[in-house]
Amino acid sequence: MKNDESVFVRKSARPLLLMLGLFIFLSSIFAQKKEAFFADCGRVWDLAKFNIVSEEDLKREGGLSVEEALRTLLRVQGAGSAWQSAKEWYLIKELAPLDKKFTEEEKTFLLSLFYAVKRPLLTKKELFSLSLNAPLTEYDALKYVTRFIGNTYSCIDKPEEIGFTEQGQTYARAFDRKLILSKGEENASKPILRKDFYILLASAMNTKVSFGGDLTVEATYFSFFENKAEKIYMQEKKDLVHTGSLYAKPKFNDDFSLSWNVKKRLLDDDNTFTEITSYSADGRKLASETMCGIRTSYSCKNMVMLIINSGKERKIEYASYLVLTISRYNSDWSESWEETARFDLSDVKIVQDLKMMNPGALKTFDGQWVPKTISLKSGVFKKEAFYLLHSYGHRYRKDEFNRDSFALFTVADDTSEFKNSKHESLFCGGLDTEDTHILEVMIDGDAKNGFVLHVSPESKEAFEEK
Repeated sequence: MKNDESVFVRKSARPLLLMLGLFIFLSSIFAQKKEAFFADCGRVWDLAKFNIVSEEDLKREGGLSVEEALRTLLRVQGAGSAWQSAKEWYLIKELAPLDKKFTEEEKTFLLSLFYAVKRPLLTKKELFSLSLNAPLTEYDALKYVTRFIGNTYSCIDKPEEIGFTEQGQTYARAFDRKLILSKGEENASKPILRKDFYILLASAMNTKVSFGGDLTVEATYFSFFENKAEKIYMQEKKDLVHTGSLYAKPKFNDDFSLSWNVKKRLLDDDNTFTEITSYSADGRKLASETMCGIRTSYSCKNMVMLIINSGKERKIEYASYLVLTISRYNSDWSESWEETARFDLSDVKIVQDLKMMNPGALKTFDGQWVPKTISLKSGVFKKEAFYLLHSYGHRYRKDEFNRDSFALFTVADDTSEFKNSKHESLFCGGLDTEDTHILEVMIDGDAKNGFVLHVSPESKEAFEEK
């Protein structure tokens, strides 16, 4: 009997022991989450340290709005994520019903959220039900924060979390990433307290996130701020120190290219940029190009593109002077400076004495904007001339954002048809093929005696697209 009782006791004890072991295991996991959670609470004041929020914000009571939370998250991602203007909004046809719902500044802000450099936080569909002034709920906070540190497979992919359709998916992911202590959704629709949102954000910023595509790096957002890497995005031009003019003035070469000297020490510097900008006689900016590194010359083709610009209402406007700017940032992006030089174009005369051209057809590669061939109805392209294509892209719902684009080409021999090949190619930064017109430019003279640019009026007719 004793033996039978012993067996019975042992058999009865096994489930109890298993349950006890499971309880201890789950308690251990919960304790680890709790420990990690409260450790992140201590990093909340780092939000003020890195100017993500102010110390006054950290001390404020109550809740916060959806807009406040989204702007805070965007500041963490860096000013490099911020959109420059609202014009892209007017390219997205499905957003037309929202044109009057948001201000221009709000549209720019919202563009930043779904075109974010690191991880988009909003979908276009969500904009239709979005209320920026609404109180931020617990579910809203978890939804945006899990996307903020979400799973992506390259530096520009959307996070997996942005595709979640069920509330429970967000809570499960937040629990797995140790952002919350339980998966309970009972407070999902209730406004979250400001202090709780900041604790959540600090916890997210202290979570390892994968950055990059092929060369993936795991790091925390806090580590980016601590290493000052984010200053790459946060540097603004107003912080530049103006140190005077360049070492030597720019000068024309006989082939109509521009060159200049710079101080030798600059050639070895990293984090440098060269910008050249054209201006009208009354000081209005016409066109510009920014190049990485220190440059000491600007090609003839570049010069033709920069000097001959298009004004409003289809009137060609020519540049009166150029400004050359060289900028440099310290390796830690904490300081910066720029040097500038103005270059008058008084030795360049522009005479509109060539015959207006008669456009023919413009054929493109399948599914691409790049022209394959460009032909004329009459006349020929001359090998000693430059041909500037000017496209009017009326694609925006708001007229003020309608943009022009340009391309320049030359031909190897006189011909009535330009072929885009290794011998003859377009020189441009992106040409829209709709409503494309053409003008001809021929250059006489040299650096010593000055230059004359012979220009045709821009064609009244546009190329036929095929």
